[in-house]
Amino acid sequence: LSELFPTASNQTKTSDAIQEPFRTVRRSVPLFSRVVKHAVIRNPLSLSLSLSVCLQMFSVVPRRFLPDVKNPCWFEEVCGDVSADPYRSNLFGRSFRQIQLIFEQLSGSFRRRLTRRDGKLQRLRCLPYFYIIGQPKCGTTDLYERLRLHPDVRLTPPKEPHWWTRKRFGRFVCVSVSVCLSEKLLSSHSHYQLNTQTRTGLKTDTPIMHSSCVCVMFLLRLYSDYLYFGTSNKSALDFHQKVCESLRMFEGCLRGAGLRACVYNSTLNNAMSVRLQVGLYVVFLLDWMSVFSRDQLLVLRLEDHASNLELSMSRTFRFLRLGALSDQRQRQISKRPTSNTRHPSDRDLGPMRPITRELLALFYAPFNQRLAEVLQDESFTWDGRSEHT
Repeated sequence: LSELFPTASNQTKTSDAIQEPFRTVRRSVPLFSRVVKHAVIRNPLSLSLSLSVCLQMFSVVPRRFLPDVKNPCWFEEVCGDVSADPYRSNLFGRSFRQIQLIFEQLSGSFRRRLTRRDGKLQRLRCLPYFYIIGQPKCGTTDLYERLRLHPDVRLTPPKEPHWWTRKRFGRFVCVSVSVCLSEKLLSSHSHYQLNTQTRTGLKTDTPIMHSSCVCVMFLLRLYSDYLYFGTSNKSALDFHQKVCESLRMFEGCLRGAGLRACVYNSTLNNAMSVRLQVGLYVVFLLDWMSVFSRDQLLVLRLEDHASNLELSMSRTFRFLRLGALSDQRQRQISKRPTSNTRHPSDRDLGPMRPITRELLALFYAPFNQRLAEVLQDESFTWDGRSEHT
């Protein structure tokens, strides 16, 4: 790709020339959903430890939950010194100052919330009622902030602790999955690219789980991701060069491995300058659907969410089976300013180059067509041009 489009002078290349690098990608798309799931095990000892920790963690979750609570909740006996800080060993508090402050508040009220049952001090433990599983820079923050305005919803301290993904099993083992402090608690957790072990664990631990998945037009998601996480020297030209480099690396991976193996290849993902794999929604969605039924997943397009907030949030609340809202609360939720928008200095950089847009459209087209087939909704092909920024 760098040979085809090294500079702006090459922008006159024909569409046929642009499509040439994607032959391997297009051959892979019809096959990937039938490929047996596999991975390269670089460290068998580490994998064995992760599986052991996973099984040990899931074993503490009972098979029966309290009947009058939406979340999967149960009472757990408190052992040891009840005057000690229960969040002292929670590593999230050490990593994030905001969470540390919240833990300090929770610690102050912890002992007052203990319940004596059958002569034993017990605490209420819960798992989340729903998860937000959208990709980075696709509107999950805005959805999260509007969800928390519903009177039935109580969200966890951080929006996206990433406990099930990059901070899971063996690295942050001491982190609590979720702590419920009221009988109406509904917890949220945003993450993406979870492996099969994690999805199965979630199915095991949260049998009545609901998930909201938010997708945004692939081109704009990738550009927003670049602008948001990029540190310096950002420009449309720099983005174009990084896209070409990453496309070449992904194509190289496909020559020696299957599509799913390349999508989940952390070494490749860390090496690519832009995160192309994050926009391959259908790969991740099919993995989720291999564990959860379709009616447990709500898939939203950010364009639709942004253009009609009231309709989008009503659909989400209905999916989560939350209580009805007053007209005043509905207006409050719909009129809330959009969260986590693009920084003014990034908007000044302007849109991506037309040649970059065409390259990405060709790369993502077969995946989006498959996504539309899976969801039975042609709008997920994004064959038009989204005006959402």
